[in-house]
Amino acid sequence: MSITAVIPFLGAWLGAVPAVLVAFSISSGTVVLTAAAFLAIQQNEGNLLTPRIQGQTIRVPSVVVFLA
Repeated sequence: MSITAVIPFLGAWLGAVPAVLVAFSISSGTVVLTAAAFLAIQQNEGNLLTPRIQGQTIRVPSVVVFLA
């Protein structure tokens, strides 16, 4: 849920809770796939996308943003 994404650090994980709960009603395999998808999306956003966007905005290399 994008509403919880405005809460730093914890919000993205709170947004995954409703999706995982719905996945429980389908099957245990769906729960695993849903949780894995949220994990992959969060890792890509936090470690690749956000540093790149911030680096381009302030005109420093993405690695500097990531390490900071």
